[in-house]
Amino acid sequence: LPEPVVGSFREARSRAIESFERRYVEDLMRECNGNVSRAARIAQKDRRAFGRLVKRYKISHEPC
Repeated sequence: LPEPVVGSFREARSRAIESFERRYVEDLMRECNGNVSRAARIAQKDRRAFGRLVKRYKISHEPC
């Protein structure tokens, strides 16, 4: 279910982006068995930038 609208547009957008990023990175890391370089290539994102997302959301590098 969608979250109720609370706060400003900017705050709501920020929460939506954070939610998307977290799920996307979690799913991709799971698919890539924790391989950050491979996940970054699939995401077409710089490896360091992708690694920062992994760290920001405290996502495990351990294979599932």
